Order: sequence, then structure tokens, then C-alpha cells
Amino acid sequence: IRFRQASESDLSGGTADSFNILVMERCDRGNLADAVRAEGLLHRRGPDGVLRVSMGLLYTVLLDVAAALRYMHSMGLVHLDVKASNVLLQTTAGRPGGFPVAKLGDLLLVKLLGESGSLVNRSTSGTLTHLAPERLQAGSLITPAADTYSFGVLMYELYTGQKPYAGLAPGPGMMRAIFDGLRPVFPDSTPPGYRALAECCWSCHIRARPCFEEVVGRLQVRRWRGRAGGLNKAA
Repeated sequence: IRFRQASESDLSGGTADSFNILVMERCDRGNLADAVRAEGLLHRRGPDGVLRVSMGLLYTVLLDVAAALRYMHSMGLVHLDVKASNVLLQTTAGRPGGFPVAKLGDLLLVKLLGESGSLVNRSTSGTLTHLAPERLQAGSLITPAADTYSFGVLMYELYTGQKPYAGLAPGPGMMRAIFDGLRPVFPDSTPPGYRALAECCWSCHIRARPCFEEVVGRLQVRRWRGRAGGLNKAA
């Protein structure tokens, strides 16, 4: 198959087939889920066998993703499938230690919000473990808070290096449990401020979830206070 740029005659005809191609920059480090599962990007296992997370690097990744969502929401767009495997990593000069930049990808489910800042939920497409409860209810209103919820689950996913609800099979039972308030459980070693932000993001009350301007601000404060510089037990 060979592609060429569409001409005016191509676009004016109503019967000819057309193919839309989205050209994106290459992210040479793969996706975030693979990098985290391999325990190489954010985690280190010490001589005592305990898995520890580098809080400084973790906040760097989360700030990249949160800034991307803040920008999307400012443009009236919602992503609707925020998870580690949809975050791509790219080598970028200037990052300390050669740490990659995290870029939010997979725009398949992106929707344009209406003038009211919301849209009517028509499907439950997405990743069940990361879907906000309102996404599980047909006819509900979808707002940027749906992405905030998923970001909270992402915070759990990156801190622990584990998939949420690993012992629960996806399906109607999981949907009912999430709708009724089931959430991932952080280990006791989790920094209180980190846990509080994640739990605020995945609140069952939509209005209680912070916007990404606030999320970015809170992440920046946590990073610059110096509490994020070392390793913390991840399990």
C-alpha cells in the first residue's frame, strides 16, 4: 500500500475511499507499563528483597502525564483511557540521568466536550480497572473528572508496580464492585500525601475530584518539598 497527500479533487469527490493517518513522534523507550513491570524504571529491589520506588522519578512521570491532561482539558478534550500502557516514553536530552519524558498516547477514545463542559456517556469503552464509576452507567454525564479518576488509579499502578484488582476477574462483578466503591488498596508504606491525592482523584463524588491544574500544583509541591528524593517501600 502506498499513501500520498490528498489533493483537492480527492477531497471533493463523495465516492472515493479516503484514509486518515495520524503522524506522531517516535517514542523510543516503549510504554510505561512495560518499563514499570520490568522493575527497571521506577523500582529497585534491595538486598533485603523489598521492592522500593524512587519517589523523585515517580513524581516526574506523574507530572508529565498530569500536564498532558491539563492541556487536553484546556482544549475541551477528554482522554477516557488513562493507564500506564497508554503512556509512551521518549529519550530527551536535558533530563537528569537520561530519564525519559512521558507522553500520553492512544487517542482512540478521545472525545470533544460540549459547551457545557460535559457529554452524554454512550458506552463503557476503555479499561475496566481504570474506568470512573460514571463511565459504567449509560446516559450519565462525562466530564474531565473521568480522567482524574483514572489518574488516581495510575498513581496506584506506578507506585506499587502492580495492576489494580489483580485478584478479581474483569466482568460484571468487578463493574458492580467499582460502582459500589471498590478501590485499589495502597500498602501501609505509602507516603500519606501521595495516598491522599490518589484517593481524592478516585473519589466517588465527581465534584470532589481535583482538576488537573490542582493536581499539577500538588504534585509539584510534593516533589519540591524534598520528600520525594529517596526510595520508598512499594509493597
